Amino acid sequence: MTVHIKERLFSKEKAVKVREYYSANLAKSADRPGFFESTGEPTPEVLAAVALARLEIEKEFDVIIDDYEVGVVRLETGAFNGLHSDMYNLDGSPHEDPSKTDREFSALVYLSEYGEDFTGGELVFPQHELKHQPKIGDLVFFKGDLEHTHKVRHVLSGERYAIVMFFSK
Repeated sequence: MTVHIKERLFSKEKAVKVREYYSANLAKSADRPGFFESTGEPTPEVLAAVALARLEIEKEFDVIIDDYEVGVVRLETGAFNGLHSDMYNLDGSPHEDPSKTDREFSALVYLSEYGEDFTGGELVFPQHELKHQPKIGDLVFFKGDLEHTHKVRHVLSGERYAIVMFFSK
């Protein structure tokens, strides 16, 4: 499988601490209803998630990561993210924003739990017939290419938190 899931790799205690801190430190997205995103410098716990994801990606794909971007995201009831690739438009053309064209690898660490903190909001990879119902501490990582288009289904209730990371070689 080219979508990698490491269950409960990030401790629940760290996840809860990050979620509690960021619950009051997220900015509402101007163009995506129900999305709230972090601004400013990441906390040590978020940087620990970056280091964890980086090691897993380097090991699995036999690469050396040079750069990353990271943020914490909360999706509230009604929020979703349509089918997309992290590096390309669905027609294969590069994203207009050049900062998005070097997202060779993507990773998420979940800070909330499907069925407890939120319903809906599953991460779906249609090409791989994969639907992931996130658990606190799960690390999901994959290539940012067109072979890994994905979406997040509508959040039906609650709040879905994740650390979102993009890596480049």
